[in-house]
Amino acid sequence: MSIFSITKCMWGKDSCLWFRAAIIDQYGSWRKQLTTLRLRPWFPIECGVLDDRRTCKASICRKSQTKAEMAHFLKVLVSASEKSANIARACRYEEDLFQLLIQEKKGDEMNRRFFQDFKTLADVLIQETVRHDIGKEFPEIAEFIKGEENNTFTNTLGESITVEVKECSGDTSSMLCKVLDGNENAANLLAAEVHREIHLEEDFSRLSDCPQLPINQLGIWIDPIDSTAEYISGGCTNVTEGSESPASSIHQSGLPCVTVLIGAFHRQTGTPIVGVVNRPFSLEDSTSGMWTGRYYWGISYEDYRMSSILSDQEEVEKGSAQGGGMRMVELSVEGGGSAEEKGTSRGGMQSRGVVVISRSESEALRRRLATRYTVVEVAGAGHKQLCVALGEADAYLLTRPTTFRWDACGPHALLSALGGGVVDFRRVATAAADSCPLPPSHLLECPGLKEALPFMLDLELRFGLRYNDEDESNADGESSTTSSPAKWCNSGGVIAYRSPRFLLQLVGTIRQPAGAITSPV
Repeated sequence: MSIFSITKCMWGKDSCLWFRAAIIDQYGSWRKQLTTLRLRPWFPIECGVLDDRRTCKASICRKSQTKAEMAHFLKVLVSASEKSANIARACRYEEDLFQLLIQEKKGDEMNRRFFQDFKTLADVLIQETVRHDIGKEFPEIAEFIKGEENNTFTNTLGESITVEVKECSGDTSSMLCKVLDGNENAANLLAAEVHREIHLEEDFSRLSDCPQLPINQLGIWIDPIDSTAEYISGGCTNVTEGSESPASSIHQSGLPCVTVLIGAFHRQTGTPIVGVVNRPFSLEDSTSGMWTGRYYWGISYEDYRMSSILSDQEEVEKGSAQGGGMRMVELSVEGGGSAEEKGTSRGGMQSRGVVVISRSESEALRRRLATRYTVVEVAGAGHKQLCVALGEADAYLLTRPTTFRWDACGPHALLSALGGGVVDFRRVATAAADSCPLPPSHLLECPGLKEALPFMLDLELRFGLRYNDEDESNADGESSTTSSPAKWCNSGGVIAYRSPRFLLQLVGTIRQPAGAITSPV
């Protein structure tokens, strides 16, 4: 094979950029790198014709631009989530907006041809702000940005108004004023937040080793305000104040359960790639009563994993360095279990696994889970998944069809970046009847076995949720025109997890016959 043909082959595999940069920056390590590329080690001696510094520098520059684009994409998503959080907080801080938020229509008002209600407008406005900000920076995916809400409203005059972000604050305010039946002050307050510049302190340059993302092949799911009921009612309730329970850090209800969810997925495969979960009401100032927020992000693409949250491995290393204990993922079985199977919380206390559920789950399921785990009822689908990502809970279990793609896409990408994921509950729970049943948990830790037997051991590949549909994965790549919420329902229920082994243990517990003695999976 000629040098020219080898060069074309390398370029086709997107390796030439990396190789040429290595010639300039790491020339002494070329033999090892060529072994990785499966080329003969004498190749650099014959590649003088390729050692064109202008070409090499262009290759390096092109790769740097790719990294910068990835960092920019993530920054745009995070900025959009922060702006959304600002709008959510403003609706509670500004008196004019807050009164609209909590008002209840009574008597004749309930039958008037009024816009749905203000909390729906807040949802839609946040959704359209995210759509606008992302679409402005990446117009190639603008038509593939989807959300939970319909953005068409009808005011008391019967006018049909499309809520969208205009070019300037004044135009956006005028549009909102029509929707709000002439409430100019409220419209101005909202428009000011929509057009406010966001300045992030985080430096995203650490994404230097991220592979090139196919941004033009991505789609976006937005859940503008997840857990609307908690957003309206306010407050804050923990599991048990002052308790040493492993679940004591979990907020059961109130404003901390409110999240803004943004997830990017590959339109052909449906797999989640980038996720941002923003908690607008993360910490309350006891003096002023004002809330500050916090965001979390994760990237999971090919073999690349990066997150703003420490992975289990990083937590173990950090805990060892600090000389402290931490609650392990593999936890003790009720009434027994070896020392290896038992967990410890911070401070070395014995603890059980924590599973968060919704209020709608049956009493029978609660009793079965309680034989082995600490079961906590928590509000907000996005919040429950965030609890798992943060290590406050080991799994989120939902057996009913009450969540949708927009509820899971962002948190799913975040969990995938940490080695976990979100799977279809019904499919994974009935896998015993398949020709390829669930594997023993110890096989998950065998080096190379997961890659060799992906359809057996890769639980995400087998049961993970997917966020596209047939219309998005067609050859033309045209967006779907179907907007029925039922189409996007996670009808089989979900399990969000951080450890695949804990997922298998949880499923084994659920499938145990009533009254059976539990044992490790």
